[in-house]
Amino acid sequence: MDIGEEFVRGDALDRACERAKECLTKHDAVGAKAVLEPVVGPVDEAGLFSDKGGVVWRYFASYVDRTLYNRQHADDLRALLLVPDAYFAAHFYLSVANLALRQTDAALAHARRLRQMAPLDKHANLQLVRCLEEAGRTDEAMATLTEFLKGEGFQLASSSTGDGGAARVLYASADKGNVTVTDTPFSHSFPKGSGTEDVLASGAPLPGIRLDFASTDLPENAATPDESTVRQLADLCGFTGMSQTLTQDQAVVPSNLRKSSAQFVCAYGEMGDYCWSVLIVRDVDRTRAAATCAPKSLYDAYDLGKFNNSICNMIACVDVYG
Repeated sequence: MDIGEEFVRGDALDRACERAKECLTKHDAVGAKAVLEPVVGPVDEAGLFSDKGGVVWRYFASYVDRTLYNRQHADDLRALLLVPDAYFAAHFYLSVANLALRQTDAALAHARRLRQMAPLDKHANLQLVRCLEEAGRTDEAMATLTEFLKGEGFQLASSSTGDGGAARVLYASADKGNVTVTDTPFSHSFPKGSGTEDVLASGAPLPGIRLDFASTDLPENAATPDESTVRQLADLCGFTGMSQTLTQDQAVVPSNLRKSSAQFVCAYGEMGDYCWSVLIVRDVDRTRAAATCAPKSLYDAYDLGKFNNSICNMIACVDVYG
């Protein structure tokens, strides 16, 4: 059996992706690359899933994306075939691993391949934004992000700048939650501005991103959150490298914050120079969830000593009790 046939069957690729995901969870980016490159490299060199000969290869995470793509490309007479899910995942993990190793050109190449395969996929677009930022291509990163959000039905609700001219922009959606670009992604409250110009699209620095999930996107058991629940949302966001979980019983709350009866689970992880969080909160009869992603350096300005020297602890306490 040649590598192309085995790849299509999924055996080699599925195994490689599982091992790579385990490596990234352990912050072993070198190991993730070592597992994936011998499998993915020869297939890409052979052009097994390249657009050619009247055929395009695409990936869709949902039926909605597939329907929208078909509508947007109704005039494209080429046959549309689907790449294996694991092939998309492999390029995502390779982009993440290269970014963690500061191999920006390689990370960006994999991210561009992701977006070529899945132009409507949020993982593909947001990973491309991360790589473009890391490569210093800020203008292209901002254009990619704003184009994606508008294409997803998000509308500009508030726009201003904060300290150092950093963007503070709120994009709202009727059914997909809210996306906030802000220098305080850990905060549940957002200082709304009155501007109508998208300062992000105009080149204001992107300090961090927060997604407040729509209630329809929450897992079925979100009302009784546990580690498996936050893992589901972390996977949905494409986050890897989870290193800590925290509940209300484990949180160290500083004296300037007042603890409430809310129950929560917060997960935290790192992907290269970036850190992320997923927080699910149950307060009285309401359940909400949020995900954040920002450079780890953003938290250098804060006194983490009050939060048990834990970014995870800080994010949870400020969001829930702040």
